[in-house]
Amino acid sequence: MYLLCLIVIILGVAPVFSETVVSGRIVEAESDLPLDGVRLSAGSQATTTDPHGRFLLSVPELPIRVQVTRLGYTDTTLVIRDTAPSIKLRTQPIPLLEVRITDTTSVSTAIARLPSFTTVVERASFEGQTHSLPSILDRSTGIQIQSMGGSGSFSTISVRGSSSEQVEVYLDDILLNAAVGGGVNLGNLPLANVSRIEVSRGAGAVGNGLGGTVTLRTRDLKEENRTDISSSWGSFDTRGLTVFSSGASGKARYLTVLDYASSDNNFGFLDNNGTEYNLTDDVAEDRENNDVASGSLLAKASVALGSQRHLSLSQTVFVKQQGIPGISNNQSRSARLNTTHLTTELSFEDRALAARTSTRQSIYFSRLRETFLDTAGEVGVGRQNNAYVTKTLGHRSRTKTTPSDRVLFTLNSDIRRETYDPTAHIQLITPLFASRRWTLGS
Repeated sequence: MYLLCLIVIILGVAPVFSETVVSGRIVEAESDLPLDGVRLSAGSQATTTDPHGRFLLSVPELPIRVQVTRLGYTDTTLVIRDTAPSIKLRTQPIPLLEVRITDTTSVSTAIARLPSFTTVVERASFEGQTHSLPSILDRSTGIQIQSMGGSGSFSTISVRGSSSEQVEVYLDDILLNAAVGGGVNLGNLPLANVSRIEVSRGAGAVGNGLGGTVTLRTRDLKEENRTDISSSWGSFDTRGLTVFSSGASGKARYLTVLDYASSDNNFGFLDNNGTEYNLTDDVAEDRENNDVASGSLLAKASVALGSQRHLSLSQTVFVKQQGIPGISNNQSRSARLNTTHLTTELSFEDRALAARTSTRQSIYFSRLRETFLDTAGEVGVGRQNNAYVTKTLGHRSRTKTTPSDRVLFTLNSDIRRETYDPTAHIQLITPLFASRRWTLGS
């Protein structure tokens, strides 16, 4: 009985001792580098290579057919005839479908390179709120806003005690400061068109402003089809309506923003009749001829000319009519100021101009027309019906190259032609003179 059991055990173990161990190495055919993670299978037996490309595979007998597979290499079926084979695999590129990558401007990285203290106000901080651009800027440290009245009134900015003329204001890199001088009226810049506000304090920032620079970025183009409508109503019959629409069609994207705002601005105040120390003639009055109504349009479109090239067109239209109330004890009844501002920008961007080099070329045009009508001579000296027209035509170039991962060179240039033409329709001469100016910046 003992002998019979021994024979059964020997017969069961015999097939195990009859297996052959194959020890080999697998390398890449093009470079002879070892391949890790290659799978070899022969029937029910399988194994994978180590980081040195070596493998051990137990097979019943030789020769034997073995399947060799690895992602990115050609699947191979071969017959192994010895115990130390050397196998070479050839690479096989994997075809992929079109991959679209969308990135946004790295505001923090760009701002960090500026040699000045900069504040960025994102639209999310005032989205859905009833605010104006002057009220948003007035929140920032070191910023002072001088406003001449209620909603939509003339407002200027001062940075760290500078004058308004020493602060440059840009709309998508288009300088808004007029050639004749003076600060920019922030009341003529609707907040509905703005996606981001960048305020740089001090000289040496984005532009050439001695006091600082304010850059307004209009809303970005989106691929999603979206339409938003918002409205508001408040004191002094202050009304607002904004319509936003964006979408995409094929390789083109578009965006439209319509904005309307108006107010009677007939708030009450104490009129001292010009006698500060005589309280007996003080009387409560309502502000007269202080109404304002404005409408604006922002239209942007972009079309892809390949994977790395884009052509963009941007158009803004701003129209405003407002009364000029005069001083408190001598309010005007009919003086008016009308404003029309148009800006157009055509841009071409090539993100693969050369190795690690991108460029953006832009042509822009701006036309600002202001009409002051005071036929009764209530404001200023004498009867007036004057028109002031400022035109700007320019070309801007931005080229960036990165010769290494830690080095970035940027070449900027901006050349523009500005004209200022005042016209008097009642007086014989205008109080201001025509102006022509060429500007070359870098």
